[in-house]
Amino acid sequence: MQAIQGARLVLLTPDRWTQGAAARAADGLELESGADRRAVCWCLASAISLARDKMGLHRHVFWDTCNALGYDGPDLTSWNDDPDRTYEEVMDKLNETFLRLENWKD
Repeated sequence: MQAIQGARLVLLTPDRWTQGAAARAADGLELESGADRRAVCWCLASAISLARDKMGLHRHVFWDTCNALGYDGPDLTSWNDDPDRTYEEVMDKLNETFLRLENWKD
């Protein structure tokens, strides 16, 4: 749940989300890693990984988060990169999953 909340913060505005690359630099350059210091926007999977790393969470949290979202890692990337996917759909997925897990916790 922490990684979902963190990913929501990483992707707080539409200009911080990307498709077709793990991350992008300010000039639009494709970056292979969301941890690259030049990154200014991230795909959903990279946002989850970045949040996990910044929070010092265990590596398995990435896979647990993907599963909570209803995808494995590669499927999540494919979902994010669908040409018809919108930023709003990405945030809706994160928000819905966060609320579902929060309600399950209670």
